[in-house]
Amino acid sequence: MTFRTAFLISAFAIPLAALPPSGGQEISSPIADGSKFTYAELLQLVCPDLKVDPADASKATATQSVDIRELGKQPSDAELRTGDQITLESVKTVSLQASPQGPRALVSFALYSKDEETFSRNLAAFDLSAAPRLIDVVSVPGFPDDAGDFEGRLVLNKETEGYIFESYHSNSSQGYQISTVLFLHGDRFEKIADVGLLSSRGYDLVQSIEQTVHISAQAAAGPYNSVVIQVTFKRLADEPDSQHRPLRKESKRYYTATYRWNPAAGRFTTLSKELEILDAFNQKNN
Repeated sequence: MTFRTAFLISAFAIPLAALPPSGGQEISSPIADGSKFTYAELLQLVCPDLKVDPADASKATATQSVDIRELGKQPSDAELRTGDQITLESVKTVSLQASPQGPRALVSFALYSKDEETFSRNLAAFDLSAAPRLIDVVSVPGFPDDAGDFEGRLVLNKETEGYIFESYHSNSSQGYQISTVLFLHGDRFEKIADVGLLSSRGYDLVQSIEQTVHISAQAAAGPYNSVVIQVTFKRLADEPDSQHRPLRKESKRYYTATYRWNPAAGRFTTLSKELEILDAFNQKNN
């Protein structure tokens, strides 16, 4: 069974056709057609001793990195890597922006630490006004066996985008998904929201379930559009060999939360408790 996110295409969704393929680009290649900057040049600001792997041009190695903050955590929680064996791969350009502060590039990459046996998806923002400068870099939530990847964009206003990342994990009977929405607020990446999904194959008297998510932007007063997250929770129809009698039909329920910009808090917030209810169910049944 495949657990994928279905995106609600709206007037505020940005097509992804122009983005590089998900497999990642060669580290020494330009970040975009016609750009004078390469991935290697920018990523050396994250890993100063970065070297392109001679056996695989889409990978690079390093032994140190700047502080990489986990999304949603404080800068004091950032992790500085030194003396580590690091591999960078799956490099791609997420966005090129002409912001009021000057041209910027957002680059996504996966980072594997051999010493710590960790695998993370990261997003870095660079100022390209003159000599490239690292603005911020964060790691995005994922699973140990799937760091996740960039999946889509949303328009928050004329100059600001939201970025959707997803990660998956599965075992013999269950599938798990994390969907995270973040944006660059000034010079700092901030989390808008995240949601965890659970899907499972039924057995004996247990009914199969499937959860999918739609993420969209919605026009709103204030500096940013709102972000709407809607999870569809299906209880699937029983198979003919199910031990449950009578056999159950498919049923469906929606869990929705709208995240609006809260100027007092300086972040996106929601009054909805529906995703918390869903999360409690998933935690109990995983």
